[in-house]
Amino acid sequence: MAKQAKPLGWRIVFWVAVIVLVGSLASLGVIAYSYMKGQNVYDDLQSEAFGLDANDSLKDIKTLADFTIDWEALRAINPDIVGWLYIPDTVVSYPIVHRPGDSEYYLTHNFNNESAQFGAEFGAIMLSGDNSSDFSDRNNLIYGHNMANGSMFAQLAAFADTEVFNAHRTIYLFTPEMNYQLQTFAVVRVHETEGEIAQANFASEEEYLAFVEGILDRSIVSPDPAAPAAEEIGKTFAFSTCDGADNSYRYITFATVEDSVAVGAEEGNKSAGEESFDDAVDEGQIDAIGSAVNERTE
Repeated sequence: MAKQAKPLGWRIVFWVAVIVLVGSLASLGVIAYSYMKGQNVYDDLQSEAFGLDANDSLKDIKTLADFTIDWEALRAINPDIVGWLYIPDTVVSYPIVHRPGDSEYYLTHNFNNESAQFGAEFGAIMLSGDNSSDFSDRNNLIYGHNMANGSMFAQLAAFADTEVFNAHRTIYLFTPEMNYQLQTFAVVRVHETEGEIAQANFASEEEYLAFVEGILDRSIVSPDPAAPAAEEIGKTFAFSTCDGADNSYRYITFATVEDSVAVGAEEGNKSAGEESFDDAVDEGQIDAIGSAVNERTE
């Protein structure tokens, strides 16, 4: 008995399913490639300019003043460079860019001024256009995308968990003029329309104090050791990224200055100011830096 031919409709469904499957696999491949290409840009910059890609360089880093960055090399690629952000034991080691009055351009352009033609859009770590480029404002807001592969500021979204937050209290922010060691003290979740959270300067000490008290009151984490009193916080750095579950909300991690030193200052010859200059780097951090660099450059 001859086999009965399958209905034409079934064959159409089958081939449509095959086409959809092939298309989906191709799309996943494109996305994976775009993530790899996007991160490679920043891995190359870290190796070339951050100076922590060779084990021999680590033994010389004993104080905050010892961290050096090749600013000229970075400016040659992008004159909008204003700083470098590094969080030990995370993938966060990225240049910071800034365009006065513009907080949009670097949402879609990376440090090399490239915009993704397809796939993932990395953008760049960006200081708000409302801030001064030298981080001299009372509140300095830095943006970064929450990438699905865990890069850029995805780690900052994870700081909404108290345990993860407490494991990463130290942040280093380097500029051509100053090296900062920051300590985080709060994480808030805000709607994208809450513009006051991005306020850079304040009309009075009382207004700034009220701002900091509001951050402490809204914090969704329990710092250990405890956050300083609002009166003890003289300057804030705010690191903002999207809530991946609802992109109309932002997670913002707040930090204050724990130590700082002018670039090129010699030990015992530092400028006085409102911030502490007891800048010894924990030996454990040096080991952590070495491990992180080895993992990213193998």
